[in-house]
Amino acid sequence: MKTTMRLAETIHLTRTGLVALAVLGIVMMLVCPSAVMAQDVSAVFDSAGTQYERGDYPAAVALYTDLLDQGYDDPVIWYNLGNAYFKAGQLGRSIKAYLRARRLAPRDPDINANLQFVRLYSADRLDRSGRLFVLGWADTISRWLTLNEWMTLAGALFFTLCLLASLKLWLFPRGRAGWYWLGVGGFVWLLVLGGGFRHYRDEYVLRRGVVTVAETDVRGGPGEDYTLQFTGHDGLVFTIDRVESDWLLVTFENGVKGWVASSAIEPI
Repeated sequence: MKTTMRLAETIHLTRTGLVALAVLGIVMMLVCPSAVMAQDVSAVFDSAGTQYERGDYPAAVALYTDLLDQGYDDPVIWYNLGNAYFKAGQLGRSIKAYLRARRLAPRDPDINANLQFVRLYSADRLDRSGRLFVLGWADTISRWLTLNEWMTLAGALFFTLCLLASLKLWLFPRGRAGWYWLGVGGFVWLLVLGGGFRHYRDEYVLRRGVVTVAETDVRGGPGEDYTLQFTGHDGLVFTIDRVESDWLLVTFENGVKGWVASSAIEPI
């Protein structure tokens, strides 16, 4: 009987060990490729930085772009790509990279400073004086947080308001002052929600683009036969309204509309 019990225990331990080894093998299969991949990403990133320091900016651009193509949507990669593009003399693509970096890290001082700096090199100076001040203020506020931060803040405020309203009904059902402050809180919540929706609209719904060639014609219609309105240059940013054949109807930052050839731009 004892022998049988020991044999059963041995069989049980053997099975347990096999299961443990199988689980460990699966874990290693999942973890090891991730570790190798992380090392590969780090190596490519370091190599891109080395190429940048050597002054081989096209090689740095190719390496950073490869990382982005693999799905590493990281503000540091976009920021470094913007630097490399600018050094390579590609102003429009540099602005695009900085804008993508700002979407992911809107309060980063280096990203914002470099974006403002490179835009000074744009040959086009659009007059935005006719734009309402409140719209510019709203744009600035909505870009202060990422979309996830806006939604998290709105959710936290909503939960807090619901909790305070419940406490008000339970502890002070007859007082009016509490409802006043809850109303103020509700107004603030609506402002936060509006900021989040505006950020989502500006960064993810509106299709934006930038001129990436030295210069391109902006015409009154979708074709070379239409009137030339003005000549746009590398780094000119706009919103895409409509696509017709190989032409895009766009709205520039000063509100002026025009048609540009799709071969002269890149979407942001």
